[in-house]
Formats: sequence, C-alpha cells, structure tokens
Amino acid sequence: MQKLIGWNLAFLFMVALGSGCRCLQERRPAPCPCPPPGSLPCPGQQPGLPPAPAPAPPQTGFPPLSSPAPMPQDPMPAAPPSGQPPAPPPPPQKVEYRWQPAPEAAQVDKSIHLGTPEPLTPESKEKLKLYRPETAEPEKTPLAKKDPFPVGIFDFSPAKDQVSGGRRPSLDGLDWLKDNGYRTVLFVRGPGEDDSTDKKQVEKRGMKYVSLEVSPATLSAQVVIDFNQIVGNAKNYPLFVYDRDGSLAGGLWYLHFRGGDPNADDTARVRAGALGFREDRDDTHRTMWLAIQKLLSK
Repeated sequence: MQKLIGWNLAFLFMVALGSGCRCLQERRPAPCPCPPPGSLPCPGQQPGLPPAPAPAPPQTGFPPLSSPAPMPQDPMPAAPPSGQPPAPPPPPQKVEYRWQPAPEAAQVDKSIHLGTPEPLTPESKEKLKLYRPETAEPEKTPLAKKDPFPVGIFDFSPAKDQVSGGRRPSLDGLDWLKDNGYRTVLFVRGPGEDDSTDKKQVEKRGMKYVSLEVSPATLSAQVVIDFNQIVGNAKNYPLFVYDRDGSLAGGLWYLHFRGGDPNADDTARVRAGALGFREDRDDTHRTMWLAIQKLLSK
C-alpha cells in the first residue's frame, strides 16, 4: 500500500514538473545579445554559450520590406590629361524631315493623309531643287511697263479700234499715252484758242500733234469731214482725241457715229455719251447739240 502511494506521488510530481517547464518556456524572455567580454551573462543563460536565436516574425501576409535598388549612374567621363583643356562635346546632328502622303491611305480614298516623316538627305534636297512640286506657287513675273488704266486723263474711253477719247490730259496723262504706244494726239479746240503749250508737250514726248478748230457757231459739214479723215487715217493710229469739256469733240463723235443713217441716232448718242457728250446740259453741250440738229436739218 505504501509502495502504491509512492508511485502515485511520483507520477503526479512528474506531471507537475512537465507543466511547469512548458509554462517557463512560454514565458521565456527575449534572448539577450552577446554580452561584451568580462560582463555577466543574461539571466537563464549559461556562460560560454551563444545567445538563443530570435524568434521568427509573425506572418502578416505582406512581403518583407527590402532596400530599394540603387539607381544606375552614367559612367564618369575620363579625365583629360593634365595641362590640356577638356574636349568640347560633339555638336548635335540636325535632321530635317518632309511630310508625304501615306501610300496605304491613297488607295482607300482621294483624301490626303500625312505619313511618317522621312529625313531629307543631300540627294533628296538636290532633287527637290530640280523638280518643283505641283503645289508650289508659280514664279512671280515682273509687271509689264504698260498700264491698262490711264493716268491723268479724265473721261478716258475707247471710241473705236486704235482710237480713244477723253478730256485734256495732264503731263502724267501725256506720259501714259507715250508709254502705251500712242502715235498721234488730236486737240479739238475753239477758234483762236492758244494751243502752243499742248503742241510743245506732245511733240516733246515724240508724238504727232494735230488740232482742229470748231464751235457751235462754226460747225459745218467740212469740219465733220476733216474730223472723219483724221480719226479714220490708220497712219495716225493709235490716236487719242481730246477737248476741254467734252462738248466739241463729243458733238463731232456723235456726227461720226451717226453718219448719214438716221436710224443710227440712238447708237450714236450712247457712244458719244461714253466719250463725255451730254446734249441735255444747259451749257456748251446744249449749244453744240442745237448746232448739230441745225446742221442735220439742212
């Protein structure tokens, strides 16, 4: 009986001892780092033994942090020999490009699409100089010396082929007539009117000067014949006919266009009106118109 009680006590002692060891293991403090030489060891650590390894960190599901990889650095240029300045960097190469239609887009429709730019080589530049593109602007040609619009001539208007009429031209108007190839100038003036200045300026520019005197009081069939001969002579072409206000030359132009045909009255009025003749005005135009009607009634 005593022997059985002893075995039970021994068994209980062993169970208690095992439980205490497990509790001590669970409550064991963190390992102490290696003490410096000559110092006391950590509690529970035998002298001369290395510290127990640290427990592994708990698994949290995230990867452990790591140090970032170092950034690549450009290699350092070699130092020039002592006593010599550093060599300058090479200049950047300039590349030119030109745009051209993409070949695949031209097969789809007629619209223009820009393709990938291609660098211009010296050979392609020379080719562009020799062959102008179709879209290039045409070369500008210098303006002709002759000006189709008169300068310094009031009421300028063509009367017939190679013959024009208007008011008394200024010096600029005479220059314009000369530059545009006029050969003869006819001045229809009143009787006794001084025309020396007109004659001098016309002949100074190398043109032929002709004058014809007429007025409402002196209008006659012979004056009309003389006028028709001057404006009908091809040797005088190109010819310019003028007066001071359009009444004298305009009346003669009306008689020239009308001729001997009464049915040409309306046409003659329109053509003479384009040259400055106004039969409805209360001045020399009206007086000349009455003289014309008197001459036609004879």
